[in-house]
This record gives sequence, C-alpha cells and structure tokens, in this order.
Amino acid sequence: MIGQELVKRGIDLFELRCLRTEYYLQCGDPTPPYVGLIELSFNDDDIISLELAASSQRGGAFKFVEFEGLPELLRAAGRYVENKEGSLLRISNTESPIDSDTLRLEYESRDGRNQVEEVPVTELTDVAKHMYKQRSRASATPRAEPTWRH
Repeated sequence: MIGQELVKRGIDLFELRCLRTEYYLQCGDPTPPYVGLIELSFNDDDIISLELAASSQRGGAFKFVEFEGLPELLRAAGRYVENKEGSLLRISNTESPIDSDTLRLEYESRDGRNQVEEVPVTELTDVAKHMYKQRSRASATPRAEPTWRH
C-alpha cells in the first residue's frame, strides 16, 4: 500500500524505515526543482485505510500487473526478508549508484544481527512473480463446501 501511495504522488526516490507498527518515509520531492524532501509516516491504521481505499478502486476485470513497479517491488522486498526469517528495518533506493537497478534492504536476522543487502530489481521481480502465482493458485482453488450443505 505504501508503494501505491508513492506511485500516486509521483515519488521514485525514497528511504522507508520500519519500526514495528510505524513506517517512516523520506522521499525526494517529485516536483521541479526537485530539491525538497518530503517526509511521510504511516501506522497500522493508516495502512488499513490505504488498503480499504485501494480495494474499493479495484474492479473485477483483469488488471495488468507491473512486476517492476514500486508497489510490487516493495511487497517482494518484504517477502524476500520474510523468506530469510528476518525483520525488515529499512528499504532504500537512494544509496545505490545511479545506474544500479537495486534496492538496499536492511533487516534484523533471526539471530539478532543487522544485515544489509543490495538486491537486484530482477531478483525482486522474480519474487513478485512467484507471489502473484501463489495468490492466483489460492484464489483459483475451489473452497470446500461446508458439510452441512450436503
């Protein structure tokens, strides 16, 4: 949901810090002369509100999924860290070299150590595609009818 909010605002340079139930963003101002800094914060209630607003905008029709888009990349980054049994601390695209297609992920590993990885966008795109396939399979699987209906 935060990724969708960034896209809606036209923001593409950001640093997202995660502190349990609070998310803090520092973003480059997307409007000329591009010198400002925007600071945003979200708590769990804000995320729920963003999810509700987004779900009300969705229709039943097919929608093209942009796996390299910011919303999918942020979801994939979260899953990437979950798969490592870590706790996400920070995601940034402001510290990587300009020509680098990576996101910097900082997370706390299961053993309590802080880890930093520059993860290629292509790898996160693969994670996003895998997540999409899992969601598609889950929604296509018919649910068993309760036995009391038979």
